Amino acid sequence: MDLNQPKIVIGITMRVIEPGILKERMDALDQEWFSFLHRVLPEAVLVPIPNHKESARQLIQATGMNRLILSGGNDWGSAKERDETETLMVEEAKQNGWPVLGVCRGMQVLNALHGGKLETQIKEQSGEEHAGTTHTIRLTANQIFPELMEDEITVNSYHRQGVMVSGLGKDLEAFAFSPSGVIEGFFHKKYPILGIQWHPERKNPAAGFDQKLLAQFFRQTQGWASCR
Repeated sequence: MDLNQPKIVIGITMRVIEPGILKERMDALDQEWFSFLHRVLPEAVLVPIPNHKESARQLIQATGMNRLILSGGNDWGSAKERDETETLMVEEAKQNGWPVLGVCRGMQVLNALHGGKLETQIKEQSGEEHAGTTHTIRLTANQIFPELMEDEITVNSYHRQGVMVSGLGKDLEAFAFSPSGVIEGFFHKKYPILGIQWHPERKNPAAGFDQKLLAQFFRQTQGWASCR
């Protein structure tokens, strides 16, 4: 670990659940995120973000947060407190120039926040099954991750909502597509914002690609525009 490098403090959002008889609303995060990021970025600190805007603001100041992950779970619009907290966190990230990774739901949130459209039943639109399966995706050449691009990889898939090319948000550029053209990955043209539809923290055929992608993305210290 290089002690001269800036400290990496990654805030990660949590899903809202209502377990048990009482149906208490709780925030939850898959423990695999800690294991995965420790392998990929052992120097990083991971900070779970509660779905409460004022507490999220306090955590930013208290921890020196400088990276953000929007995790999976909950459809956009199904948990108001989470939608509000993630909207706030993306605004903070853009103002401060933090790298932002959206995973599954997180990618969909980023698309919605940039004026894009979400298809609630992606199977009906694409004819492909995307819930609880694996499938290939096609990666296109781009200036952000030129050395990582491969022609095709196989990824896990756990989503029913999704993004079609016609519904891509403003200033977002797709770089990964399913066989029928569902968008599986995009980045923002101006800000260090990356969205992927698969789950890198779960068992995934593309684990090696994921580790290289996230390590490069979160370790960057130069401005996003300089990569283009």
